[in-house]
This record gives sequence, C-alpha cells and structure tokens, in this order.
Amino acid sequence: MKKLEANAERGFTLIEVMVAMVIVAIALPALLLRMESMANASIHNRTVTMAHWVVENRLQEILLTRELQKLEPRGREAGDVEMAGTKWDWNVETVNNDTAELQGFKMTVRAGPQGEDPMADLVVFLF
Repeated sequence: MKKLEANAERGFTLIEVMVAMVIVAIALPALLLRMESMANASIHNRTVTMAHWVVENRLQEILLTRELQKLEPRGREAGDVEMAGTKWDWNVETVNNDTAELQGFKMTVRAGPQGEDPMADLVVFLF
C-alpha cells in the first residue's frame, strides 16, 4: 500500500491537466484581445498627436507671417505636408467675428485625402 501512495504523489491527474488547459484556453484569447486593443489605442494616440503637431506648425507659420511679413491671411488656404511618413492634409480658413481687433482661424488636419474624418481641429483668435 505504501508503494501505491508514493506513486500517487508524483504528478497531476488527467482531470487536473484538463482543468488547467481549459483555464489557459479561456484566458489566452482574452489576453490577446486586450493586447490588440491596447496596440490600436497606441496607434490612434500617435496619429492624433502627429495631427496636433501639424496644426501647431501651421499656426506658427501664420504667426511668423504676420510678424515678419506683416501679412494677414484671409479666406481659405489648404495644403499637404508630410510628417512621420504620413501625408497630412490641412485647411485653414478665417473666421468672421464681431470685433476688428481679433482675427480668427479654423484649422483642420486629416491623415490622407479630404474625404477622411478630421484628426485635429483648432479654432484660434489672435490679437
């Protein structure tokens, strides 16, 4: 009888192995889905950050043009710029306001052609 008890303590039973495999089979796909959603969120955050940088760069160009060349942008401007391997489409248009002291701009940036949803929007009023 002692010999039988010694062998019983050596390893796992088939039931224990099957239960462990079921737990791993349930947990692994959930973990992989979570990792995929985190990767997608990271890509989206990177894209939005780059779009905001494009908007900020365009705003700085407007400010420098106003200060150095004494030119006030009017109407609508559009263009493309490449940053971080992506072609960004930007639009800037002046916003009408009640006072002549403030000049407003509405800026929109898209990753790709015009049909895409805007990645960044910015409305600025300057003195």
